[in-house]
Amino acid sequence: MNPVNKDVLAVLTAIVTVASIFSTAYILLPTKSNHYVAIGLLNQDCLIGNYPDQVYNGDNITYCIYVDNELDHAALFQIRYKISYERRYLPSESEPSPLPAKGVWDVLLDKGRNITMRLTVPVELDQINGTSERAALIFELWQLDPNTGGWVYTGRSVYIYITVKESPLR
Repeated sequence: MNPVNKDVLAVLTAIVTVASIFSTAYILLPTKSNHYVAIGLLNQDCLIGNYPDQVYNGDNITYCIYVDNELDHAALFQIRYKISYERRYLPSESEPSPLPAKGVWDVLLDKGRNITMRLTVPVELDQINGTSERAALIFELWQLDPNTGGWVYTGRSVYIYITVKESPLR
């Protein structure tokens, strides 16, 4: 008497065959991967929320900036800090802000790596109309193009609005 039924053996063989085909296809076929870079803004304690909402003109303010490299290679990034009190100067996904950078930081990240950096930035407006002015503090992410040796805007940026008050000491 045979302890294994022929029907059971046929079903088990079919399952193993199908599983082998799917496993081989999964290993051999290229997988779609998402390659991207990211930038994020955190408060002075490197946490989300509780962002300072006002500062005196000429003072410094501290934020943490998160940069993530999910490209398939290491890359040199640059964070450019700018200030704008006009909405038309905000960056988009296709164009950086045309304003000059008031601060620049370089960071080299291997593929799949990220970093959180604490940055202290100056908040200086040329003029304040009245006692205060609403301004956007802009942080743009740029990447070095190894082929040209020039910096390329990644289309990634963050900004936060803050009230800049006239300093009582000036």
